[in-house]
Amino acid sequence: MSQQLTPDRLSDLPDDILHCIMGFLSGKDIASMAALSRRFRSAWSVFPVIDINKSVLTNDLLAAVKLSLQRLRATHIFGLNKFRLNFEFIRMNQHSPIRELIDSVMENNVKELDVNFCPPKLFEQLRIFYSLKTLQLEDYHALQMDIVAPNLEYFSLIRKLSRCLHHQWIDMSSCKSVRTLILETPGVSEEWLAIHLSNFSLLENIKIMADRLNSFVCKGNNWSICQIDIEAKCLRNLEIEISINKPMPCFVVHLPSTCYEVKLILKLHMQAFEVGFWFKVLTDFLVCFGHCKVSTLVCNSAKVLSFLEELRDDMVPPLLDLKHLKVEIFPCLVLPWHD
Repeated sequence: MSQQLTPDRLSDLPDDILHCIMGFLSGKDIASMAALSRRFRSAWSVFPVIDINKSVLTNDLLAAVKLSLQRLRATHIFGLNKFRLNFEFIRMNQHSPIRELIDSVMENNVKELDVNFCPPKLFEQLRIFYSLKTLQLEDYHALQMDIVAPNLEYFSLIRKLSRCLHHQWIDMSSCKSVRTLILETPGVSEEWLAIHLSNFSLLENIKIMADRLNSFVCKGNNWSICQIDIEAKCLRNLEIEISINKPMPCFVVHLPSTCYEVKLILKLHMQAFEVGFWFKVLTDFLVCFGHCKVSTLVCNSAKVLSFLEELRDDMVPPLLDLKHLKVEIFPCLVLPWHD
């Protein structure tokens, strides 16, 4: 009786396809497959994703990660897709090994770096990381970083201790491709935001959680889709400058109830909008600031606030709680309203 062999569907697949398959599997499933297939185990040894989630950092684990990085370099794989490092506890004498490990990862042209514990002076050596597109950091220390990543699109910083007050050691002035910015830290300063937000011309999403933030100013961005989420119990003033020349702008702004004064500067090319649609967009946008006491609306043309007479009967005031509204049609006309 002849033995019928089951065809092996893995042996003839290239590493790239096997790596895509691994991307949909859990670490446990990958280990099980590697135990059954020599071909799968060989591809796993050079898998361009390293995800470490442990309670403590051990020397054996460090050695295993370094070995994986060496294998990647030996097989001429161009960089890591993702490196994630998550520990519940780190000893003080392990700061230097972690920093060396992250340096090795950066040398492997990692695209996504996610670290829940950042040693001080993480990027103290000035280098250009062209491959880095996603950077997520959590830390317990005052970081000293100069991030030079011209292709960085996603940046997230979560700071755990309230005693870390400032961002003056984090320089992102070279990161001009940022689209998503997430800052959950008590010490975000107005100066840091003013310098960097004006530099992020492609910015689409902003999320800021900062207890000590008093004002938020964002100017000079040509956004078409943007969500701004601010949780700052001390926030009093907000100023946003928006330039819109696309037909479907969508802005969502979440503000704390403490925000007292808002100034909105709208620069629009009205030929890109249908009047009824623009009124709906403007109404939805202004509703975000209905709880503020004082609002100033600055427009580049009176057409921004001009609507057809037949539409006015159906208009519902979007700012029912507003106490003071001032409209400026720049450069000179100022129209104040009081209830």
